[in-house]
Amino acid sequence: MKNKMIVMRNSFRVLVLVMLVLLGACNQEQDTRTGFQTTETVLEPPRSEFVRNIPDPVGYVNDFENTFSPAQKQELENMLSQIEKETTIEVAVVTLDSTMSTKQEFDYNTLWIGNHWGVGKRGDNNGILVGVSRSLRIVRVHYGAAIEERISNDEAKQIIDEVMIPHFRSNDFYQGTRAGIEALVSRMK
Repeated sequence: MKNKMIVMRNSFRVLVLVMLVLLGACNQEQDTRTGFQTTETVLEPPRSEFVRNIPDPVGYVNDFENTFSPAQKQELENMLSQIEKETTIEVAVVTLDSTMSTKQEFDYNTLWIGNHWGVGKRGDNNGILVGVSRSLRIVRVHYGAAIEERISNDEAKQIIDEVMIPHFRSNDFYQGTRAGIEALVSRMK
């Protein structure tokens, strides 16, 4: 009887351990509501008051830093609309200034914005968010799992380094953003 109790107790411990491992694995799946790959099912709200209370997106380009002229913003809107029609890939652009995010939190904040806004088609995981900050001198590209199957992180970094940043160094944020998006989309065709 004593041996049977020990076996049952050990079996219970193994079962609990397996359940904990499975629960941990579930927390590393992608967030199917937004199409963005996350390490947690739900991201914690950012520290930035602005980002935590960010308004709903208005179109594809949300230029909170006033980086683009009205004509440039409209040209980006038209281009991103056309990309979505041709490829079903939803690309969004957000700009934040140094009062809205710190450099250290920019990556997390832009990921949170993409998840919060639900960039990409639900279930298709085909969203791309391009985050730019002229004042922080930083750019980030986040994308869903379906995009990750078509372009590697190294390729995305190469586009940022070789296509976008040279324009940004010349203070041409519009051309850098446009060229970067065009390069990302062309690599996926």
